[in-house]
Amino acid sequence: MEISDIFTDRIKSIFLINHLNTMKHYYTLFFLLPLFLSCGPSTSLQSYEGIKEIVINPEEVDSILDLSEVLDDSIEIIPLETYDECLIADVKRVEFYKDKIYVLDETNNGILVFDSRGKYQKRIGKQGNGPGEYAKLWNFTFKGDSILVKEMGGQKYIIYDLNSDFYREVPYDVWHFEVLLLENDTIYQISNYEESKHGNYNLFKFDLRTSEVIASYIPYEEKHKNKSGYGLGRYTSRFGDAATLIYPFNDTIYTVKKDTVYPSYVLHFTSRSLPEDVDVNREDFSRYVRRNKFLKGFEYLQTTERFMLGYYVDYNLFKYFLYDKQTSEYKVGSMAQLSQLGGLNIHYFYTTTTGDLVFLQQAEWLISYWKWAREKCSDMYREKMDNLIASLNEDSNPVLFKVHMKAFYEAEGNEDL
Repeated sequence: MEISDIFTDRIKSIFLINHLNTMKHYYTLFFLLPLFLSCGPSTSLQSYEGIKEIVINPEEVDSILDLSEVLDDSIEIIPLETYDECLIADVKRVEFYKDKIYVLDETNNGILVFDSRGKYQKRIGKQGNGPGEYAKLWNFTFKGDSILVKEMGGQKYIIYDLNSDFYREVPYDVWHFEVLLLENDTIYQISNYEESKHGNYNLFKFDLRTSEVIASYIPYEEKHKNKSGYGLGRYTSRFGDAATLIYPFNDTIYTVKKDTVYPSYVLHFTSRSLPEDVDVNREDFSRYVRRNKFLKGFEYLQTTERFMLGYYVDYNLFKYFLYDKQTSEYKVGSMAQLSQLGGLNIHYFYTTTTGDLVFLQQAEWLISYWKWAREKCSDMYREKMDNLIASLNEDSNPVLFKVHMKAFYEAEGNEDL
């Protein structure tokens, strides 16, 4: 699968790394590493954590990464209801929240709400230029009984009450791509080497009550501003009260909590690593990286209690990555599949805050796929898939699949990848 141009170098001022090791497991780096912060009115904060190293040989990649072995429950299949008012063209984000499914459709510029069975409920907000209206939706998150919506260029959040027509607007002045909420009245604003009056930082903590940045995290050097031209589809993944955070062509995986941010993992490739100092301008950097087949960092990463699941880019193709936090083992494959469903390919996926894996498939593709996959599908799901396919046509809305991933096991369980 081809992707758009990619780039960005590591933030060298964040941490030190040990010598590159070619083993297919990580080593814990036995030193304490400070992540320096710049804070506003709040007290300065430092965090010290051991960093774990993940080393990947890009020449040793399996053809298939089968995710069936890390699933802990039966697969729930949810076709999204299809009506003219809820047709889905281009999914940008899907979230499960309080027994509802929220789908951000980029083409139709709206958030559509379905119940847990896929029945259409309503649309969030309204497109326009008036109060409580948005011009272009970019991102959203949840805040208690409300949904916080980020406009692409309007420099405001709109917080809609999920149970009424009430809303309020909150202005902001930091350009950012994504928001992360870990406590009720503050959010993290995720930037990407963008200009800011607060300085050269990639992460800001923002108070929704005062509309002010109260802390700045993850500093970068001035020379890295030419890396700001490419953004990820998704930067964060939250499980429980913590989230992972990545940046394009940055080899660090950060952990974000309510009161602290620190690097947790560093990723190395045994060959074709992007050089640390590349003097290429913003417009040409991504083409330079692709042309030279360099590797650095993840393109996409999701997390649960036990696993990290994502992909990086090699030769314009996605390479899917599954990492077991408990055993430190990992697997890499050219395709991610579920053998239980006859080898169903998975690309658009995310994990929930409670450890569920959710992935989406277009109806037209599913109909075609089932013709050759039916006989390979497990008996447990064949009839259910038959009924699903019979209910679909090429114009149907996408189908969601949801299943819980395995959690940490007790010492005597000894379940490896």
